[in-house]
Amino acid sequence: MNEQIKKLVDVTAEMIPGVYSLKYEDGGSGVEFSEEALGVFANLIIEEHIKLLRRTWYERNNEEYPKDMSPRDIGVKVGRKNEIVVLIEKIKQYWNI
Repeated sequence: MNEQIKKLVDVTAEMIPGVYSLKYEDGGSGVEFSEEALGVFANLIIEEHIKLLRRTWYERNNEEYPKDMSPRDIGVKVGRKNEIVVLIEKIKQYWNI
């Protein structure tokens, strides 16, 4: 399992009882959640995605534009930053966050 996912499973387990680790016969592992814990875990994943999008926005916001960059190319870069903001808002609306 991805390390970040494992971390979110641990956070969920601290917040809500009913998170169980599973070991499969083939050596793999997984997680089983109660309904309440599943909701908490889903919200944590959504929040992580929003954080990732915000970090991406800040990285793009701090980029230096080359002096020879055309106004059109600058407009495209600015538009991409705005798309990130719109995407964050769409995620929030869709998931009622």
